[in-house]
Order: sequence, then structure tokens, then C-alpha cells
Amino acid sequence: MKQYFKSLIIKTLISYLYIIFLFIINTQASEHIKFKNIKGKKETLTKILQSINSKKQVFISFNPSQTNSIYLTEESINNKEIAKSLNKLIKEWDLEVKIGTRNFFYLQSAQRFQLNGLLVEQGTKKIIANATVILDGKEKTRTDNHGNFYLKLKKGDYQLCFTDNNYKKKRIRISIGKQEYIKVEMQRIKIKKDVPVLKTEKRLSDTPIVSFYQYPLTSFKAPDTIPTISIYNKVREEVPSDSNKYAIKTNLLEWGFFTPNITIAGKISKKWTIELSAASHNKKLSSTNPLKLMLFESGIHYWTKERFNGGFIAITAQCATFDARDLKSSGIFKNMDNNRYQGNLYGFTLSYGYQWKLINRLNIEAVAGLGYAHIIYNKYSINNLNEKIKDGDYNYFGPTKITINFIYTLGR
Repeated sequence: MKQYFKSLIIKTLISYLYIIFLFIINTQASEHIKFKNIKGKKETLTKILQSINSKKQVFISFNPSQTNSIYLTEESINNKEIAKSLNKLIKEWDLEVKIGTRNFFYLQSAQRFQLNGLLVEQGTKKIIANATVILDGKEKTRTDNHGNFYLKLKKGDYQLCFTDNNYKKKRIRISIGKQEYIKVEMQRIKIKKDVPVLKTEKRLSDTPIVSFYQYPLTSFKAPDTIPTISIYNKVREEVPSDSNKYAIKTNLLEWGFFTPNITIAGKISKKWTIELSAASHNKKLSSTNPLKLMLFESGIHYWTKERFNGGFIAITAQCATFDARDLKSSGIFKNMDNNRYQGNLYGFTLSYGYQWKLINRLNIEAVAGLGYAHIIYNKYSINNLNEKIKDGDYNYFGPTKITINFIYTLGR
């Protein structure tokens, strides 16, 4: 008995769910009409309107000579807003659907309204001729010799933009529903004029470049010496740090170990830069040179003040290949033995640095950082370089960067 009631309840629930599903499908089907076409195929506006007339309890009057040449892709027509949905589809053909009665619509050419305008200079009211008038991002017309412009627009909201080389760009929004007249004022761009600098100077030559003399016309007597006043327009070029886009660096400490190196830095944004660097110590191994090294680094810098000036925080990734021997005998690595090690290094460093301006484009910086390095190596006998003793790896945490860089900045 219990099994029977359990089965009955399940069947009842399934039936209710099926009824709800059918209700939702029918509701959505009545809400929209989909024009199912072959993928990529378009239907004429005539067929779309005929389909609406046959499937909905409405009538849309139209002229097939207008609608036969208009092709539209698959769209949804909202049952509650037929006119609004259709007007979105046919907007670019300058047509519109108007409502006659509740169930009667008619298709006609879209009504246009005249917009007359005048463009003048702010304050002086001087007319601005030959300025560009842009409507919704597209150039439409230019002002005439009297500063007037004319547009014919359909009912709706628009954005107008006015541009001219001598004036600041002007944007306005307008709503058109009837014939309109507007007057637009533009602000003139102020141009800073260079002021000549007057400087007195002694000249070795008797002939000045540009000189001004003023003497009375009567009782003229030339002085023994004539001061020279030269007019010139010399302005010292100061390059602001945030205008520099690139920099070339070299680590002075690595040069102290006879290791040529170079770093190239470039702008990412106002306070972010990226760096790529390479260093090579390829001198032949000996008791005085226990290490051969090829190092590559890449990283990003965040500047607390501005690019290439002041403090910064950096994250750097490193990879290197090395060949070392006689490390203990060199006195540099006293905890190592004198066997030969070959391998690779991979790691990253979090560092802080500070950069100072020296003169114009020359800077200097100091950097120190902590990080992690994973070292993979092969160990060989010092007496027989072909005899591999073992393979190994080593993880290192601690100081991984200390640099003093000399820098030349580029770009404006």
C-alpha cells in the first residue's frame, strides 16, 4: 500500500511539472515571434510584416514597393511593443511604424525636423566659420561663412560635437521633436607667446648681431664704447622625469667583477615600468677566476613618485647558467669543496630601490632585495672532468640582489 501511494505522489508531481513547463513555453511563444531562417539568410521586410499580420491579431498597412528591397536578419518582435520593436529594425531606412488604433498600424517615411544653429566665440560673439559639426560620432557638416549650420533629424536624442583648431572642443546633447534653433559658444584656446630675453654682453667682434642705439638728433657725439644688447630666444630645456619613456642601465658593481651587463627599461604606464637585463662573465676558469656565469633577468617596477625618479618596489625573475670550480681555494666560497659544478639557477626577488637625478638625463640608483633561488647542478671530480660524482639541487632563501646602476633616460 505504501509503495502504491509513493508511486501515485511521484506521478502527480511529474504531471504538475509537465503542465508548468507547457505553460511557460506557451507564454514565451505568445510573447515573441521568431523568424527562423537558414543561417545567414535574410528576409524582406514585406515577409516580416505579412508574418506579423497573420500570427498576431493586428493589421499593419504598408507599401510593398518600399519594403521589398529591405532585407533583415532574424529578430524578435515583442507582442506588447510591436511599433517600438519594428522601428528599431527599420531605423536606418528612414521608415517608421505609426499607431493608428489599438490593432491598426501603418508604415510611412520617418518624419524629420529642421535643426538650425549658429556657432560663435565665447565672450566676443565672433562667428566661427568652417568648424566641423559631428553628430553621434560621425561628421555631418561644417559651418558656413556666417557660422550657421543646418541638419535634418528624426525625433530623438542626439549628441553634437563642434571642433576647430583654434577653439576647445564643445559637446552638447539635444532632444528633437520639432523644428529647433540653437546658439553654441566655443572657448578660444589661449596661446602662450614666447617673450624675448634681453641680455647685455661683451663681444670680441666689433659688429654686434642685433643692436639698438638711441641718440639725440642734435649735438650728436658718438660715445667711445657702445654697449651691445642682444635679443635671443634661448630657453633651457628641462626634461621632466615622467616624460622619460625608456632608460638604459648598467650595474657598476658587476663591472667591478669584470662582468659586462646591460638593462633596458621601458614605460608601461605613468607609475609602472618593465625591465630586461643580461650579464655575462665568460672568462676562462682558473684559480683566480672560479666562476663562469650567464644571467638573465626580467621584472616590473612600481614607482612611488614618478617614472625614473624617487623610490620604487620591484619584482624580478632570474635565470642563469653557471660553471664553477676551485670555489674553496678562491677564498670566496669557503664552505664549498674544490670540485667542479655545472648547472642552472631559477628564482625571483622582491626588492626596493631609489633613483636620483644627476644632470638632465643621467641618473643613478641603488637597489637591494631578498628572494628565492632553486639551483640544479651536476658535480664533477676536479681531477677528472668527465667523471660525474652526482646530480643535485639546492633551495636558497636570502639576499639575492644588490646593485648600483648608472642610468641614461630616453624619450619624451
